[in-house]
Amino acid sequence: MEEQYVFIWEFVLLQLFLGSVIYLVGSIVFFFILRKVIINKNKKIILLLFQLCISVILSLFIWKYWILDIDIMFLFISIPALLAECITIPIMLFILNRLIKTNKVIGEVELKK
Repeated sequence: MEEQYVFIWEFVLLQLFLGSVIYLVGSIVFFFILRKVIINKNKKIILLLFQLCISVILSLFIWKYWILDIDIMFLFISIPALLAECITIPIMLFILNRLIKTNKVIGEVELKK
């Protein structure tokens, strides 16, 4: 038997193709949540791209260690991508809220001096 090699870029492109619907919906949800936070447009775009990259990487790890007997696709929904989005969006919001609270406290301290 001949061995076939798969490059990492092909695997990432396959993951992006299979999870495209979930990544699009996750980015839209994250954008609407970010609209409530007062930050400039460039930071929102950077946060959206960072969240997307983290979701893709996490879904690749979930896909690699998939141990269940069910298929990873349910109709047009990639289950590892859905799990990755459900994990990364709350974590990103938690980190963002912590940074905003820290910056407000630092700003208040500087104003009192």
